[in-house]
Amino acid sequence: MEIWRQFSNVAMMHGVKRGRGEPPSIKIQTVDGKRYWLLPDGSMTVEHPTFSAEPGEYGTNITVTARDEREAQRMAKEIANKYPKFEPQSFMKAAIPTETTLEGVRSARQRTPAAHN
Repeated sequence: MEIWRQFSNVAMMHGVKRGRGEPPSIKIQTVDGKRYWLLPDGSMTVEHPTFSAEPGEYGTNITVTARDEREAQRMAKEIANKYPKFEPQSFMKAAIPTETTLEGVRSARQRTPAAHN
């Protein structure tokens, strides 16, 4: 087990299969200090979801970065509690999965003009 922990990064990067299911995801940190998860399929995702709300020309611009659709849906429901005019269903329909320079890191973004305090 100790050998696997020490070499799991190398094994995952080279696609070494384990006898007992998928290998665990590995936390990594880039040279600029950002933290991600390296997933068993070789893709990467953010370590933690993020949320920001900034005043915009037509209301509040809300940006969500989630690791998957289920997490984005949960966050949309939480945002609706804080912003009564925010519509989670509309947000999810208009959400645009994007990838940054690190393949697999996804972000759902949408301008939400009706989200006023």
